[in-house]
Amino acid sequence: MCVLGCSQWTNNACESINHVLKHRQQWRRNKLPDLVENLRSLVASQYAKADRAICGRGNFILCPSHQKRRLAFADWKALSESQRHRVRLAVFCLMNEGVAGTKQSTSTDGNLTVLHRPDTGKKLGSRRQPRTDHTVTQNKKKRKL
Repeated sequence: MCVLGCSQWTNNACESINHVLKHRQQWRRNKLPDLVENLRSLVASQYAKADRAICGRGNFILCPSHQKRRLAFADWKALSESQRHRVRLAVFCLMNEGVAGTKQSTSTDGNLTVLHRPDTGKKLGSRRQPRTDHTVTQNKKKRKL
């Protein structure tokens, strides 16, 4: 599992996870608590897959640049939960000293903390249009009857 960074995010990834969510919901409308529970279980399964990648098991592997952080399964089992969390952050965390504008966002109930970059979620090469570049529509002259 290799994190390419937010600049490589495309619409295909959004469509892919949308399909996964619809499949988990069995293509039916469900109540909001059911959706939340499905999202929680989906995220938990993704964390489990990431943990298996750290141990060299499962369908995913670490990028060559992260292979030095790979652990043996016995070593992984011996770690406490806080130690495992630190290993996950070291392997998968997008925040590093060289990335400007990256900060942590915490949910209102304090249960979830994620990394946030305000310039993500935009198409490659897109920019905010400066105020001076906005187009102006000329007023139409009133027709005389």
